[in-house]
Amino acid sequence: MDEGTDAEKALLGIVAFGYIFFEPWVLLCLWRWFALSLGAPSIGYWHIAGLNVLVSLFVWRYIPKDDTWTMRVNVMKEQWTMGLTVLFMGWLFHFGLPA
Repeated sequence: MDEGTDAEKALLGIVAFGYIFFEPWVLLCLWRWFALSLGAPSIGYWHIAGLNVLVSLFVWRYIPKDDTWTMRVNVMKEQWTMGLTVLFMGWLFHFGLPA
């Protein structure tokens, strides 16, 4: 099994912990940009974080038992890339495109 060093594991833990707070922030931005204009109520950061946890309970992700260090790092890269891409696309549609 491919294992990272202790420093790499600590860094991945910090990045993963940061993502826990980053993902709800992205969703909150998207909510404020799009859902409010459709008449949805305004909700706060912790409400959107709770909704994110609730939806995550129903979304199944396959996690193999024989995962490797490289696989864990790649999964974290994919999550951050997807979050940044969604945030950028939402910003572009909300602010960047003329009406």
